[in-house]
Amino acid sequence: MAKGFDWSEDSPTQLKLGDTTTKLGFQLTLDGNNFDLTNVTGITVKVGDSSHKEVGELAVDLTKIETPEAGQFQLLFTGDVVKKLTTGEYDLEAWIIDANGTSIFPSDGFLQLSINPSIGSD
Repeated sequence: MAKGFDWSEDSPTQLKLGDTTTKLGFQLTLDGNNFDLTNVTGITVKVGDSSHKEVGELAVDLTKIETPEAGQFQLLFTGDVVKKLTTGEYDLEAWIIDANGTSIFPSDGFLQLSINPSIGSD
């Protein structure tokens, strides 16, 4: 079973350092079809550095998923995770919890997020 984790249509794929208001959109697929989120009990997006060491994680508010059958969700990068980010590339994984256990998306590799400098940033 091929698990896909990608940007949803029209989602930015990069943020400026310190931006906590831009929503990022994600798409989950299983064998090329939308992964239904209806029975999911938890979604966590883990953020890793270039060495694949975890920088932090962000929980998705399941009540804000409007069409779970589409396999899409949105997320703001806020809190402690944002404070740890510097400019550069980060790896993302989606950890999905349901009655079957924990599924990690994508099956292979990572989704890449770019953090760009902002004025006054290092």
